[in-house]
Amino acid sequence: MSCNKNSSGKQSNLSFVSVSSRTVNLNGTLAFNLNFSHPYSGTYTDTLGIKIHYKTCTIQPIDTVSFVLPVCSNTANQTCKLEYDFTYGGGGTFALGCSDGTNYKSDSAYFQFWLIDKNSVSSDTISTPMIFLNPN
Repeated sequence: MSCNKNSSGKQSNLSFVSVSSRTVNLNGTLAFNLNFSHPYSGTYTDTLGIKIHYKTCTIQPIDTVSFVLPVCSNTANQTCKLEYDFTYGGGGTFALGCSDGTNYKSDSAYFQFWLIDKNSVSSDTISTPMIFLNPN
């Protein structure tokens, strides 16, 4: 499900392609493959927003992060590929999963992604399937 963040029709397009697995073990990595395009040509500097929604976890205070993507040149409406790698337990509060930093609990989660382009316009928000987080 998506929501339209810009009624002018000039927002970037972002779509979910695949995820490497529907289960990830502690210290394992998931690769999320996304496609995106911009309605304009020229240099772009995007920020990728990521939010994780835990099914039952109430321990984690941080659920949203953002990453500035490398600057690239663009042809209008050219499809670009993006891979985001998530390492469960790989450091940082966001990657801890359902953990207090020492004890890990089994849980499931889905991820949401969006792009904010050089004009500060957000793409639609896209969601992944539910992923099982295995602490073993």
